[in-house]
Parts: sequence; structure tokens; C-alpha cells
Amino acid sequence: MSDEKSNLSKIKTMRMEKIIMQISALSGLAIGAMEFIMFLLTGSQAILIDGLYDWMGVVIILSYVFIQPLLYRPVSEKTPYGYAQIETVFVLVKCSILICMTVYIIFDNLKILFGGAGGNQVDSGFIARFELAVFLICLVAWLVLRYFSKKIDAPMISAEMMEWRLDVYLTFGSFVGFSIVPLLQRLGIFFIADNIDQIIAVIIALFMVISPIRMFIRAIREIILLAPDTGMVEEIRNIASGLIRNYPYEITFFDIVETGRKVWVSLYIRSINGVFYIEEIRRLQRELRNALEPEYGDIDIDLIPEIDPDVKADVGSAAESGAGQGSGPAESVI
Repeated sequence: MSDEKSNLSKIKTMRMEKIIMQISALSGLAIGAMEFIMFLLTGSQAILIDGLYDWMGVVIILSYVFIQPLLYRPVSEKTPYGYAQIETVFVLVKCSILICMTVYIIFDNLKILFGGAGGNQVDSGFIARFELAVFLICLVAWLVLRYFSKKIDAPMISAEMMEWRLDVYLTFGSFVGFSIVPLLQRLGIFFIADNIDQIIAVIIALFMVISPIRMFIRAIREIILLAPDTGMVEEIRNIASGLIRNYPYEITFFDIVETGRKVWVSLYIRSINGVFYIEEIRRLQRELRNALEPEYGDIDIDLIPEIDPDVKADVGSAAESGAGQGSGPAESVI
């Protein structure tokens, strides 16, 4: 029954994720087309960088849709970690492309800005009105996607939400920047007024490159199966240590790996009285899963009894003693 519920939950999540990606792709396609047309009309570098980001995002989303079903396949001997790392590879590729594009655009606009040939002259009022329209569209798309993605914990969804949030902030910033050009001219700040397009393009690029760099570093850690960030490790450690106090066991080693949307937790445990009760271990495993699933979603928990060959104890006597103290005939012992 629990397996059936789990499968239904996965199907529901998969469908919801597909809807989110479709909404994101269609919205990005529409905004990218608008920005491409506006770039041809105005030649604005700030609009160009926004358009490139949006079109690149659409291409990656469409590619991702084809591999999404693989992410829900169970693990096997051939794929012990499942296909979770495919998603990490996609995030890695996406962030790499965004970082390279951003660095190129920053240098290109700095060269125009300080090259002595003068900035790119644009109709700031016209672009300001366009940026306001794009800001409103991005805001609506972000709010809709945030509503649908509340219960989905997936790296690719997180990357999409990061991009839409940045789009909201930066399109509003672009609107404000282009709107104050007349004020800058009246104040005599002609260098900024004449080069506003390059300045806004560089600012947008600098803000946009921060999140891809962070996600790139995280993806590298997941690819080579390093432990996740310290905060996550400490939280899992504290929860597990708190729950195991109710059992005659102690944790000797934590092995925590995050790859894609999947978290793998292996806890090596030692028995205080030299006896392992199977039902107790199963109960502890269920309690750990119930405590960690709300925060980390798809999590796999293994409890591994640690057998110390150097400890000389009469296991049979210990088992009989444990059974006599209320462990019950239904419990198996090691």
C-alpha cells in the first residue's frame, strides 16, 4: 500500500514538474521573442543580454523535458544512484553557459564603455516603457511558478525559480535606470546618461552571474559525490542523534551524499549492549525518514550495524537477556 502511494506521489510530482517547465519555457519563449524584436529596433545591449539568457533557458528546458522521466526510475545494480546525476549535469551545463555568456558580455560592454568611441545611444524612454512591460510579465510568471513549485524540491526547478526571480529584480532595475536618464541629463551627469545602456548591461550581468556560480559549485560537489553543505549535514546529524537516544544504539559514522534531487544518508550504528534488534532498527529508520522527508524530499536512509570483531561478548546470553526484558518473541536479534 505504501509503495502504491509512493508511486502515485511520484507520478503527481512528475506531472506537476512538467507543467512548471512548460509554463517556464512558454513564458521565456514569449519574452525572448519580444526582447529580440526590441533589440533589432533599438540595438540595446541591456535588452540583448536579457534575451540571450531567456533563449538559452528555453533551449535547456526543452532538452530537460526529454530526460525528465529518467529521474523517476528506481535504482538498480547498473545505476546504484539512479539517474539523479543527469539533472546535476544539466544544471552544471546550464550554469557553465550562463557564466561564459555573462563574462563575455561584461568585457564587451566595458570595452564599449571605455573604448573612447562613445556609448551605444538608445531611446531611453522607449526602452523604459518596454522594460516596465517585461517586468510585469516576469512578475506574473514568477508568482505562478512559485505557487506550483512550493512542494517540489528539485535542482532544475530551483534553477528556474532563481532565473525568474533575477529577471523580476533586474527588469525593474532596468526600468528605473532608463527612466532616470532625463534627470541625469538635467543634473549634468552626461557620462552616465550617455552610457546608460552599457552601465545597465554590466550591472545586470554582474548580478546574474552570482547565482550561476553558486549553483555551479554545488553541482561540482554533487558530481564528485562530496558531502553537502555544512548546514545540511549538521541538521541531519542533530535530528539523527536526537532520535537515537531513545534506542540502545549510538552513531559511529555519518555518510551523507546529495546528488540531484536525491539525498542518501547512511548511518553506521553500534549496539550499546552488543545486540541489534531488527524491529527496533526498522522503527528508527521510519522515524528518521518521517523527520527528514518534509525538509529534504526524496531521501534514502540506511542504518548499518557496525560489528566489532574485537569485542568478546556472549551474544547468545545477551540475546536471551534482551528477550527476557521485554523485547518480545516477534523481534529478531543479531
